[in-house]
Amino acid sequence: MRLFIVFSLLLLSCSIVYGQTMLPKLLPSPQVIRSNNSAGKLNLIAIRGFVLGKGCVRAKSGVGQVNTRLNELSQKSLPYIRSGKPGQSGTVWLGLHPDSAAEKLVVGLPEPKEQGYRLVVGEDSIVILGKDLPGLYYGLMTLRQLVEADGSIPRVSISDWPDLKLRGTYTCEGDPEKKIEYFASLKLNFIVFETGEFYYMDKPASRKRWQKIFDTCRRNFIEPIPELQSFGHGNVNIDIEPRCVEGVYMKNVPATVQNGEIIVHRSKEPVSDTSIVNAGFEQKNGIPDGWLVDTKNGEIAVTDIEKHSGNSSLCISHQSLGTLRAWQMLPCLEQSNYKYTCYIKTKDVAKGSGISSGAYTEIYGVTENGELSPGLLTISKIQNGTNDWSQLSLVFNTQQYKKLCIFVRLQDTSGTAWFDDLELKCLEKWNQLSPNITITPTSPLIMTNKAGDIKYKEGKDYQIIPGDPLVIGDNKTGKKFYPMEGKPATLKIISTGQITDGDELLLSYNYAPAGSVSCCPSEPLYRNMMQKAIYKVVKTLKCKYLHIGHDEPQALNRDSRCKERGLSNVDLYVDEIMRMRQYAIDADPKCKTMMWDDSLNPYSNAAGFKLESAAQFVPKDIIMNVWAYSYPGDSEKIQKSIKFWTDLGFDITGSPWYDVYNAHYWDQALKEHKNSRHILGSFYTAWGDDPPHMWFGLTTSAQYAWSNTIPLDEFLATKDK
Repeated sequence: MRLFIVFSLLLLSCSIVYGQTMLPKLLPSPQVIRSNNSAGKLNLIAIRGFVLGKGCVRAKSGVGQVNTRLNELSQKSLPYIRSGKPGQSGTVWLGLHPDSAAEKLVVGLPEPKEQGYRLVVGEDSIVILGKDLPGLYYGLMTLRQLVEADGSIPRVSISDWPDLKLRGTYTCEGDPEKKIEYFASLKLNFIVFETGEFYYMDKPASRKRWQKIFDTCRRNFIEPIPELQSFGHGNVNIDIEPRCVEGVYMKNVPATVQNGEIIVHRSKEPVSDTSIVNAGFEQKNGIPDGWLVDTKNGEIAVTDIEKHSGNSSLCISHQSLGTLRAWQMLPCLEQSNYKYTCYIKTKDVAKGSGISSGAYTEIYGVTENGELSPGLLTISKIQNGTNDWSQLSLVFNTQQYKKLCIFVRLQDTSGTAWFDDLELKCLEKWNQLSPNITITPTSPLIMTNKAGDIKYKEGKDYQIIPGDPLVIGDNKTGKKFYPMEGKPATLKIISTGQITDGDELLLSYNYAPAGSVSCCPSEPLYRNMMQKAIYKVVKTLKCKYLHIGHDEPQALNRDSRCKERGLSNVDLYVDEIMRMRQYAIDADPKCKTMMWDDSLNPYSNAAGFKLESAAQFVPKDIIMNVWAYSYPGDSEKIQKSIKFWTDLGFDITGSPWYDVYNAHYWDQALKEHKNSRHILGSFYTAWGDDPPHMWFGLTTSAQYAWSNTIPLDEFLATKDK
């Protein structure tokens, strides 16, 4: 991150020519910047210190940033001067609007809007007049950028303000303390932090650390927002309590008693019509039989030039960066384990800038209405460069899906890949008495006789001998949740009980397929965990906003805890969201809830769980963070999503990722609707620090959330340097 910041600071020291006048290059570029009549530069040697006008004490953190810049140049920090007036020789005067004396020195500059400022570098003094305290702080951020390597400052006049009210980013890794001042220099005013530590605010070290981080943010006019990621990506929740997971309900599974042990009857029934059509690409040159393909901007066809076996393979080739895919849908058994293998060979496949740039294969579930599942069921290792034939082997669970969609693809890259000898096998259905059974007071294992009229009791009629735990490994070696290869639990009868050898039984229980990450909204252990964590975080960190995550749910309403409530998916999910919101209100009635929008957005992931109508029942005071990451692929989705949420009356932010064109499009789309009071601003997302390009779109997002005063091609040309 340090290298990234140094790069950005070097960028800010550049200059740009407008007409015949050399003006400093600033990020974000100001709304209005002019060269003063006297022109030339002011040497900071002539400046004695800062004068704080009335009500400006909170701007001292901005003064600290200016002094940090001076120290980087081996110059002394500028002290505070007790008294002075605007324009007084040798001073940097800081004040707030309205101020009649200062107004005379910024005459001719347009009055800025909220969060704005006016800055004038005169003959021997500097004046910064903030529209408000945040504006004054941003003026100091501009002053920091104006300080050149020799300690001089161009004599310019600036009037500046942001186009979008909120401008923020997300961070989840590394040392957040090291990023705060950099984010502030980009004039961002909120940060969403995600960390598992938020679930441990009762630990003094965690509490003290995050109080300090939040205080640092606020001193720099950044509103810190904790994200208690939950429900959808419930990794932290299930790490704390693995039984919180949304399982799969297995009802009345037949079993028999043999030699005192209760044996579950596994299904070994082969799946009909599950063979991949034309799996070796032996049929037809050109477009392969049985497959659908992309046909734009590249080549995808059966070829006999390369093959792993037989006479041919599928070749996907792209001369420039782009995406090409072939795919096939086929039936499968739900809640079953499968093994998928595929051979791949590559030549000159570029690394690309995306995290998924390269050649690979992947599998989605297919919903009843023909849509792809919200998340992948499995994905292979991504191949780059030149590699000989190798086998990709994947084992996965089909979850609730009765259909699969297999993709082979070149993604956001150039080069050539060959695919051959694909195979999909249905493995023995999983022994449900495994480490993956989730037993809680509300998720019991129920055992009855075959007729279902006698219910047996654990400890009296049978005993459960535990297998391996639901989670194996540790933080150092890597944790694995609900592993397939774990030792299964076993059931044995108690000799004094009602069950005897030869009895036929029915078992009902919940189990978690391998890779499960979504939480069960009906499990009291999950609810209590969230209630406690939200209360502690909001109270301890004095939050104005709380983010509850809830993006990309993997499962909903599929285990007994949810099914027994008799609610629709819509009612169940709305109830979950309202409960989290109420937990925040109970901690502080003024705290506003935020969440990712995709699970409720009909133009995103809502269809996966039949939640298209749910948004209308969600409280309108929840801020929806809309995300879409592709350009131009998601441009229509972005426009429809903005209209969908604002028409319903929700306040929204818009989130790009590392694609600079996507970041620019988001900011422009939000501004197109700026007359709507529901448009709050831009919210950049970076899902980690590695690889570094996760942050590549941040400066573009910051620039165009603030102003449109520099053309995109010109901005990117400077950025690339």
